[in-house]
Amino acid sequence: MANSNNWGEIYKSTWWGDEDWSANSLKIDSAPPGFAGGQNLLKSSEEFQQTRDWVRYPTNSQTPTVNADSRPDPNGGTTADQVGFTANTSARLQQTVTLSASTEYTFSVYARAVSDTVDFRMRNITLQQTEVKTATTTGSDGGGFTRFIYTFTTGAAGSYELALQNAAGTPTARDVIFWGAMLNQGGTAAEYEYAAPSTGGSAPEAAYAGFGDTFGGVTAYYSLRKFTEAETLNAIRVRKEVSSVDEEQDMGFDANGDLDTSALLEFATDADGGNVYVSIWYDQTGNGNDATNSTESEQPLIVSGGSVVTLDGYPCLDGDLGAGDTMLQALDVIDSVGDVAIFSTYALKTDGTTANQITFEIGNGTSTHRIHDTLGRGGAGTFGIDIRGTTNYDFGNATGVAVDDIYLNSILSETNGFYINGTQQTSNNAVRSGSTVDALTLFNRGGGAFPYKGKFFEFIFFASDQSANRGSMSLGTGIEGNINTYFDIV
Repeated sequence: MANSNNWGEIYKSTWWGDEDWSANSLKIDSAPPGFAGGQNLLKSSEEFQQTRDWVRYPTNSQTPTVNADSRPDPNGGTTADQVGFTANTSARLQQTVTLSASTEYTFSVYARAVSDTVDFRMRNITLQQTEVKTATTTGSDGGGFTRFIYTFTTGAAGSYELALQNAAGTPTARDVIFWGAMLNQGGTAAEYEYAAPSTGGSAPEAAYAGFGDTFGGVTAYYSLRKFTEAETLNAIRVRKEVSSVDEEQDMGFDANGDLDTSALLEFATDADGGNVYVSIWYDQTGNGNDATNSTESEQPLIVSGGSVVTLDGYPCLDGDLGAGDTMLQALDVIDSVGDVAIFSTYALKTDGTTANQITFEIGNGTSTHRIHDTLGRGGAGTFGIDIRGTTNYDFGNATGVAVDDIYLNSILSETNGFYINGTQQTSNNAVRSGSTVDALTLFNRGGGAFPYKGKFFEFIFFASDQSANRGSMSLGTGIEGNINTYFDIV
């Protein structure tokens, strides 16, 4: 009866002060004063291992672990669950509940650290709100637990996703013991009530499952689609000129995980020439590897003449630079010469008269130990990837890369060649040499003779070999399948 609103049947012979709560009362759809605040509105309050209610994300090797019902709880039993958050800021336990509009709710949970002190987050993913909590090994009750409380107010009625999540910042594994989660109406936590887990069925799907919900270990992620369902990081920082005076604003995502183009166009309303530029492409992993450029003349367009720059309906960054210009740069993304994997989604554009290229580099800002990804002159050019150390080692090249088509280039590792739209290219024998690699430069050849002319949708960087995770574009599996499913490349 915990979720019933048929108070007339329950209280048909009960008087609450001057109010008649009989079955014939017009008030039978309202809870008696104080009663609604005492309900536990969660589907399950303790059994965190029950994936039917407490869903674990991301659904890959970064999924949190649950050592179920084996730790002392505040009631003197052993029903508390030890949760191991993996070294991923998106790692979380999540539950979806249906809530009323414009109503204050309190989400609470008992927690303690396994050792020392550890941070975790209580989140309303739907509202994009979060509060950081600090658990210790000693707490307010005899079992060392502290009851942590997070209060929020809903907007529209509907489904809301609540999470117990790893802390933000540098990804770190954390162990927290949880017991007795509660959701009640009102601004204070009501006395804890147990909510039994659901039985049967399957776990609900996330409202939006991003790349990071499926694949772990990403070093840097630049995209105009949202990395994970749970994170609230922005996509880009944009700049406009209004009567030649600069204004900037961050841009995030809509409910579907796509770039919030409505907010972007609102920002562009009074921009000189209707143009808006990207000054920062945010790294959504939380690793802080943002790609930036403070030189205004080199910043790519995102709104041109009052319209969002798109290709095949997908928003993109549009670069049209001179030789040696740097569109965006992220430094110190990696600090060794080990394996790297790169998945870049782009389109070439050209005026047909000059040698144009789409380029990224991994290097120390000089001509050595560099990976560069270039597209050649004219409509159908030669495409090649080199890893440069003291000597150049070609991955190979391919011809026939067309203008204004979306392509996916995949570099899987130092020695496993590269793919264009799922097809392996001619060479597969590159070997790196050279000294320390300490910078990732996006979309520039570092002073080379060729200008950059291209559109970029997404750039995903791993400091590890991803050969085993490449998958198939046509079958929709693995990393390439995930990208192709979103962008519909082939």
